[in-house]
Amino acid sequence: MDERSSRLLEECRRDAVAWTGQLVRLNSENPPGGELACARRCGEILTELGMDVTIDEFAPGRANVTAFAGERERLGSVWNGHLDTVPAKDGWEDPPFGAVVRDGSLWGRGSADMKSGCAAMMAAAKYILRSGAQLRRGLALTLVADEECVNQGALRLRQTTPLTAAACVVCEPTRLQVHYGNRGFTSYYVRTYGRSCHGCEPWKGVNAIYKMAHALVKLERFAAAFSDRTNPQLGRATMSVGTIRGGSSLNTVPDFCEVEVEARVFPGMRAEDICRELQALLGGEAEVSVRSELPASLAALDSPIVRTASRCVERVTGQKAVVTKFPACSEASFFSKGYGIPTVLLGPGDIGCAHKANEHVAVEEIRQAVAIYAMLMEAYSVKEKTERGNN
Repeated sequence: MDERSSRLLEECRRDAVAWTGQLVRLNSENPPGGELACARRCGEILTELGMDVTIDEFAPGRANVTAFAGERERLGSVWNGHLDTVPAKDGWEDPPFGAVVRDGSLWGRGSADMKSGCAAMMAAAKYILRSGAQLRRGLALTLVADEECVNQGALRLRQTTPLTAAACVVCEPTRLQVHYGNRGFTSYYVRTYGRSCHGCEPWKGVNAIYKMAHALVKLERFAAAFSDRTNPQLGRATMSVGTIRGGSSLNTVPDFCEVEVEARVFPGMRAEDICRELQALLGGEAEVSVRSELPASLAALDSPIVRTASRCVERVTGQKAVVTKFPACSEASFFSKGYGIPTVLLGPGDIGCAHKANEHVAVEEIRQAVAIYAMLMEAYSVKEKTERGNN
């Protein structure tokens, strides 16, 4: 790398840290959701870079950002991040929206999950676009709302924005490891019905909570057996009951009870099939319906995107790339399944400190992410396939 390129890369690294702080200071807790301020700031940054930017406010205070450089119909790579965070709640040593930098890390809600990833992808785009490189294939950045709840932003993106590309990187916090995919998330309602009456004469009614208690015993056994289903890359499937609701008052026999069940699944496992299994298990004791479905995402270990991302990580960090699965759910399947784009997850920060008090990200990881992302963008949007060789 020549001196001019080195100076530009250092400028972009500083920008990424500064932009992370700016985004953390903009509260986008979800619920209730309010990503518009973050979307506008990202839109300003990307517009200054000369990208074709759209801010899509699809609901009050809820917005996606899309930014394109080069040919939209011939994209080399797509980069994705989400602008919302989970609520901050209590237990913070520093203000959760203060973006305090100390001990080599930037602290605050969303610092790891995943405003640092969003900032790093924008800084990498700046490096590519200010380097004078000729884009032989287009470049797209998508920053979406509502990832932490019901994926309204990603669903809206699929409706509004066609994308075809050679690769996609979802910038979730992976500690700069290359994550080839994640289990899908499916969820279900299980409901029991009874007949209410006064609590002083319970024999005149049918207690829906008692009926649910019998169903829960069966669900617990089913969940234990469900974990015997395995995938060589993604590990074990899991199932658990997460919530329970029932009854209207202490002195009334309840006529309704509901639990919500989640299952982490592999490619090919469909929510409607699992729903049928659960209904067959419970028979007439309970009613089962699908609550949500987000499919699994999985890239082959020998796929070009996994190999290229691994090479870029190794060149920047000087360490052998760790290639593994993403432990949580993500929106990667919107790109790998929805758009048919080979997708990996790769970003600064540790998912283990996300959704907790004192969330933070190492400043050096943000800086390294910029260089890794720039190298990947160059591989897919600047160099031709023949120039990438066997990457």
